[in-house]
Amino acid sequence: MHGTTTATGRHTDRALAGVYLSMLLGLGLNAGCLGNITNEPFSEDALFLAALPSQEQHSISVADQQQAATDTGLAAEDSWGTDFPSGAEPVSSDDLDLLAMTEDVSASINDAIFTMLGYVDLVRASPPTERGDDYRLWGPWSMSDGSGNYIKTRILRSGEGYYEWSFQIASTTGGPWTAFFTGAHLGGETVEQGVGEFLEDITAFALVESTSDRGTVDVQYDNRDGVQLAVQIEDLEVDDLSQVVSALYWYQQDQEGTGEFEFQTWADLDGAGLDENTEVKTRWSSDQAVRSDASLSAGDLGQTEILISQCWNQDHELVYQWDSAGILEFLGDEADCPYVEASLPQHLQD
Repeated sequence: MHGTTTATGRHTDRALAGVYLSMLLGLGLNAGCLGNITNEPFSEDALFLAALPSQEQHSISVADQQQAATDTGLAAEDSWGTDFPSGAEPVSSDDLDLLAMTEDVSASINDAIFTMLGYVDLVRASPPTERGDDYRLWGPWSMSDGSGNYIKTRILRSGEGYYEWSFQIASTTGGPWTAFFTGAHLGGETVEQGVGEFLEDITAFALVESTSDRGTVDVQYDNRDGVQLAVQIEDLEVDDLSQVVSALYWYQQDQEGTGEFEFQTWADLDGAGLDENTEVKTRWSSDQAVRSDASLSAGDLGQTEILISQCWNQDHELVYQWDSAGILEFLGDEADCPYVEASLPQHLQD
């Protein structure tokens, strides 16, 4: 992964939101094929549908702030300012805002996840085309983009509460069918409360659609107690993106609202041609006070690692700021942070 030029923030948002919106929602399914789930088999159909991902169970909420980040349109690289800090003069917190960066990245991931779920919403709104004791089928449906391609969905049940599902595309109703959005789910106390994984294969989709796009987005989740997500973007390359995007994300939030979000990206923060490694861990308490800790390394920094910590109170006013290189103006008392000790990402793996 380190050998590939990657990016975060605006690049991830533009790539994921744009690609998925065009591929999943813009291409769409023929609305005439949709209907209402019939009442008689509804309870059994609902068990199969509960195994599919949902926005409620598979979204990132960083201290209830990602809507504000979406409204401002702040991109992650914008939160670093136009120039990479040189250390010659202290800079204000406005030039480096880890919370703004975290909010923007989380909003980008939500855009990607929600758009992937566009097809799921269409399936939930339609009765199955075919039912069996251990399976449900939807489609084939014609796509509304004029491509002449078709989509179908299959959910299989095996064992107690274990489901596998796939969304497939083909140029004819007779196939051959190519799976581009797949997943597996193991239910817990209820079918919905379980663990699983889903994968968006842009490369597979693009082969049928005859485009040059490629890449994958993989999401592993655990819904048994709150929400936990691990997201990995691999080699995402689309027409409107100048760089290949790869990134790692890890998120959890319990039912009381306490949570943390970790992300790691390689991006050229100063525009000098070398990628810096950025790792950020943001934690928040149930009262929405926040602490973010970050590490910058590689690229133009060479062997130097810069550590950064920032804290905000419940009103998201900055109460503490420190960095190891003296780049930022020192502010406040670490005792005012919701977490008094720094902590860098621990769940990210290449």
